[in-house]
Amino acid sequence: MSGTLHLFFGNDDFSIKENVNRFIRGLCGDPPEDNPSLEIIRGDSDTERFDQILDSLINSVTTPPFLTPEKIIWLKHFNKFDDALAEKSDRKRKSRLDFIAGIFKDGLMDGITVVIDGPGLEKKRTFCKTCVSVCESGGGTFHWYEKMDPKARDFSVSMTRKAQEICAAGQKKLTADAAAFLAETSGGDLLKLKNEIGKLVSYTGDKGMITLDDCHAVCSVTPEALSWEFSGALVERNAARAISLIPGIISTLEQNS
Repeated sequence: MSGTLHLFFGNDDFSIKENVNRFIRGLCGDPPEDNPSLEIIRGDSDTERFDQILDSLINSVTTPPFLTPEKIIWLKHFNKFDDALAEKSDRKRKSRLDFIAGIFKDGLMDGITVVIDGPGLEKKRTFCKTCVSVCESGGGTFHWYEKMDPKARDFSVSMTRKAQEICAAGQKKLTADAAAFLAETSGGDLLKLKNEIGKLVSYTGDKGMITLDDCHAVCSVTPEALSWEFSGALVERNAARAISLIPGIISTLEQNS
């Protein structure tokens, strides 16, 4: 069995983590940590520099499986691409990312599976292009997750659908105005959306439906939420409500400035 490479990159940190965790559980079982073939290298370590982390990866991918017939190496949530890409690379001494890309290009050893996930790597980077090519030619997989753009034409529809999917997982439904509120006030941040819905699921208890009133009761007060309510008050020509929201909008903007 030849070695394979699986990558989870992009700028949507929440989606990256959610999907790579699902992939690892499918690969290693649940909990993954109980699988003796799995070696986890913490890419988001607060105590290790990028070079130390990548040196651990290099050492691991160049060492054949020992006590198990296969080895699964997971560089987990690597968040130091900026530092790694800034490392100098030339003919005399390659940067660590260039060295790792060379290992991948030459081919991983039989029995070795490498999984890397993390945000902050652009598609145009040579390292990313090399990895994509290796995944395509070597039977691996490449996954890219982009944050939803609030300016995109289908943003509201996509975020509303995502809110409904998250609620359905919690055995809940959303009223149309509650779904619109959550979609607009999340600003494309899926982690924020999931956290807000988690609070709503707990707050509503045995109730099967989450309403806009529930959202107003428990959702975080953010500039987006206040702006949504302010716009709604203007549309409804509720001047008193709109005026009452202005101090909160100003205060929230000052706190976030």
